[in-house]
Amino acid sequence: MIELNVFKKLIKENDDRLPLLTLDEFFEGNTAEDSIAPNDCDFGRPSIAEIWELMRELEKRPDVAWIRIELHNDTEIAEYEGKEVLVLAGESPIVCTSLPSF
Repeated sequence: MIELNVFKKLIKENDDRLPLLTLDEFFEGNTAEDSIAPNDCDFGRPSIAEIWELMRELEKRPDVAWIRIELHNDTEIAEYEGKEVLVLAGESPIVCTSLPSF
């Protein structure tokens, strides 16, 4: 998951707009099942680890340049036990592809 100081720097550089995160920046070390598609969490949605793996496999396709995770504005820097913690909330995957649209 993206480090807090790196996230803060991106926010500052982008006039407080939420950045698009790479798959590793969003998923690596992220165990919060409700950090993406929270409304489907207990209703048959794959686990966060499975979603990450699916996205990584999709990103390997020759017709996919990259995949990023768009963040929801519920993303926040919270304080837990006197320490700042980044709480990610994923909105949707963004896929850059050469596939034709339908």
